Amino acid sequence: MKELREQLIKKRKDCQARRAEKLKAYNDAKKNAAQAKKLTAQIERAKKAAERARKNAEKALKAKANRLARMQKQEANRKMIIERRRKNLTTFSSELKSRTASNQEEANEIWETAKDVMKKYNDYKASLTSNNKGYDEKYIGCY
Repeated sequence: MKELREQLIKKRKDCQARRAEKLKAYNDAKKNAAQAKKLTAQIERAKKAAERARKNAEKALKAKANRLARMQKQEANRKMIIERRRKNLTTFSSELKSRTASNQEEANEIWETAKDVMKKYNDYKASLTSNNKGYDEKYIGCY
């Protein structure tokens, strides 16, 4: 009986040891599952954060590209306006030169006509005092 008792004690100890091992394995598995769940949640949060960061970076890049395109368009418009102004200025300058030359020619013609009229007028005045000596009677004209 003593042997039987020892065998039962031995079996109980073995059973308790196995039970303790199984309980430890269960607790370890439970702890590992909790850690895995926690890590999975962290990974999901990291993925979402990375996705948000990627979208924000794309949005910022698109905005920067749009700003650059807008600046390039403004610069092109500025250059076009400057070119138009330069072209208009040269056109107006040449027109002004031609008008000035034309006006100068007209002024010279008017001056010559005025000199002729004044000469005829002075000759007429002189003829009144000298009884028409040497005066050719033509239309003097008014100026």
